[in-house]
Amino acid sequence: MSEPTPPTTASPSALATLAYALAALPLAMSVPPFFLQIAPQRLEAPEVAAVAVLAVLVVLRLLDAAAVLVLGAWSDTLAIKARRRRGWWAGAALTLVGLAPLLLLEPGTGLAPLILGGTAATLGWVLMRISHLAWGAELAAGYHARTRLYAGAQLATLLGIALGLAAPLFAVELGAARVEALTGLFLLLLGVTAGTSLAILALPDPQPPAPDRAYAAIARRLSGLRAWRRLLGAHAANVAANTLPAALLLPIAAGIIGDASAAAVAVATYLLAALVGLPLGAALAQRYSKHSIWCAALVLAAAVLIWIPLLGPGHTLPLLILAALLGLTGGLDWALSAAIQADIPDVEAAHTGAPRTGLHFAVWSLAGRIGFTLAGAAALLTTALFPPNPTPGVGEVSTLLLIAGIAPAALKLTAMGLMWDFPVDEIRHEALQRRIAERHAAAEERGAA
Repeated sequence: MSEPTPPTTASPSALATLAYALAALPLAMSVPPFFLQIAPQRLEAPEVAAVAVLAVLVVLRLLDAAAVLVLGAWSDTLAIKARRRRGWWAGAALTLVGLAPLLLLEPGTGLAPLILGGTAATLGWVLMRISHLAWGAELAAGYHARTRLYAGAQLATLLGIALGLAAPLFAVELGAARVEALTGLFLLLLGVTAGTSLAILALPDPQPPAPDRAYAAIARRLSGLRAWRRLLGAHAANVAANTLPAALLLPIAAGIIGDASAAAVAVATYLLAALVGLPLGAALAQRYSKHSIWCAALVLAAAVLIWIPLLGPGHTLPLLILAALLGLTGGLDWALSAAIQADIPDVEAAHTGAPRTGLHFAVWSLAGRIGFTLAGAAALLTTALFPPNPTPGVGEVSTLLLIAGIAPAALKLTAMGLMWDFPVDEIRHEALQRRIAERHAAAEERGAA
């Protein structure tokens, strides 16, 4: 019998790559308006207590954390008529159902729309996100092919975030009322989701569901993957490092620099720079290993972050320069963590023949959520305990600036330390693919016999 050919060069077509990227748009367009447009509206509504709105938002985040694990595990085992990943991506429809009352109704209509709509939207986001991430790992088997696929999806995510944020603001600038602007956003989201649903028909969804197994045994096996534990820690630390300065941006801009409008400009600068860094990072990862480029980006980001404590009154231009540099380094690594995570299920598949791609990405997503939540809480605590001080004494530095710069830099270096000399490189991945191919060939021979 000839040796099975490992599918390490398997790469989706250009059409499939484009369709996969477009599938990221509905999620990217719908999440920012919920937290930056819908939630603030409910907080401002006199008919509803702000504490009640905050309580609902906290419960929705807890639901998100629980749902990502449950639905991630189910997505590997529960087949539906529309095939596994494509069918679960239908959560986009659930998101639209949830967002409809929130975007189309006046905010002062009680908590019911926020509770019901927020629950449906949250579950829809989880379904879309998990199926999309796992689908990418199953579409592309090649080490570098996965980098290209996730880079394209992350590029679409950036564009979707920008569109979801800018469309309502642009409508208001043209004279539309806020409710009309949000209605227009819903119609735009509806059109994009419909178009994307047609596009994903071009995506193959061939992999059969993994067999059911005891989840306790699965947990023990997955927890034994040391490389995966290192990746999860690095991912959580990196998300926290990205979140902390972003959450403190407005207090820095308004309270220290003295220009609140600089915060919005800094965000736009960051996103534009990330659009440059994203394809650059993907190109470099094609030549070098994914974890090496990620480590380099983490070190560069730390080198930029340590300059934040030097900001002071009137330093709008330095703030924008730092935002551009951080956006560039962020773009370098945004797709790489997911592309590295896509290789981890192959470690399990090489030993068991049944990868739990959805569950793997669910835990990876949960690690990111934990990093985001802890950093957000730290930012709130920092703002409360150490309010902005634009005029510190001689030789002193604002504590808020120190936390916004030095703490994220330390987190970036921690993530770099975890990813240094990462064991699942291209050579190891090729060996895993050969072993997977051998297992498949042996299973086919047993089936033929």
